[in-house]
Amino acid sequence: TPGGPGSKFFENLKDGDKITYLGPFGTFTLKPNDGSKALIFAATGSGLAPVKMLLESVLMEKKIKDPVILYWGLNYPGDVFMEEYLQKLARDFPNFIYKIVVNKADENWKGLTGFVTKYISDDFPKANDCSAYLSGNKFMIADVSTVLLSRGCLKERIYVEKV
Repeated sequence: TPGGPGSKFFENLKDGDKITYLGPFGTFTLKPNDGSKALIFAATGSGLAPVKMLLESVLMEKKIKDPVILYWGLNYPGDVFMEEYLQKLARDFPNFIYKIVVNKADENWKGLTGFVTKYISDDFPKANDCSAYLSGNKFMIADVSTVLLSRGCLKERIYVEKV
């Protein structure tokens, strides 16, 4: 695998180098008619890839006007990618906001720190009207599910990428 803390894989790539990769391979289905009034998306690392596709479907195709919130957890500030894309989505769709959370921040990181679970917990004291789409680290998925369930989110409205 090319990634991981301290990996020099991407630094050593040169323009024109050929690489192979294994992308997401699970099933992740949008359920827009489940009765929710807000959509929570939580991803860690490359779990953002399937979430990105769902976000595009929600915002661009289905044109859902309910609040759409993305929480994206990463280990290091250098792991952040696609922030300009998320900024553009937030500009183009007033119902969309995102929060990038870095667990192992350095002195240059000015954003949120810790785990996405804290921010979801703070933002949703009541989650009974929400749906959640979770992708990435199994510990994040378990922790976010526990928080949402404790705040009234229906188990049937917590969707996880199935492999």
